[in-house]
Amino acid sequence: RNEASIGRVSAMAGKPRLARVSPKRTRISGSRAPRVRRPPKAAPPPRRRRWPRRILGSFAVLFAAAAIFALYLYVGVIPREDIARLKDGYVAVSYENGRVRYSPVDAMPKDWAPLNSLSETTARAFILAEDARFYRHHGIDLREIWNAVTDAARQGKRPRGAGTITQQVARNLFLSQHYSYWRKIKESVIALYMERTLTKARILEIYLNAIEYGEGLYG
Repeated sequence: RNEASIGRVSAMAGKPRLARVSPKRTRISGSRAPRVRRPPKAAPPPRRRRWPRRILGSFAVLFAAAAIFALYLYVGVIPREDIARLKDGYVAVSYENGRVRYSPVDAMPKDWAPLNSLSETTARAFILAEDARFYRHHGIDLREIWNAVTDAARQGKRPRGAGTITQQVARNLFLSQHYSYWRKIKESVIALYMERTLTKARILEIYLNAIEYGEGLYG
């Protein structure tokens, strides 16, 4: 036994010993534990937008104001009886204190010229000079008004006159010659009513017999 033990010891002494290497835990730098994603929050219920109601309410108020204003103009501004007389009547021109006065009459004045007594060339010349779109509008020419406003905005001046033949008849017969925006509004309202009541030929005949051709020369 002792010999055998000695032989084992000598054999183990002749073999090199291997050192035990304990495994180390390696850690990757910069690595983090994965984050747990939270479920998205539920979206809040949509708020009711109030601005459409406000806009609709504003338009309703403006429409009501415009309707009341139009009713006032229709009742208080338009001389409906005098315009109705012009269907078969005439216009008499008189002078009072250096001013011209127009008044609807039933009897034809001595100096009245019916439209059929004038040449077609003469009527066309007046239309081209004063209101080229006379037969295409209904009392007011929106295109001409727009051109006058844009020209005034470029030049920085008051808008030039964009009145139609019907508006000139309305101004001469029922309004004053003093320029104001209020007069232009009334003039436009009366012109629209005249276009609904009288024919184009009748309006043109009244115009040619009532306009001022020169100082002191009318019709």
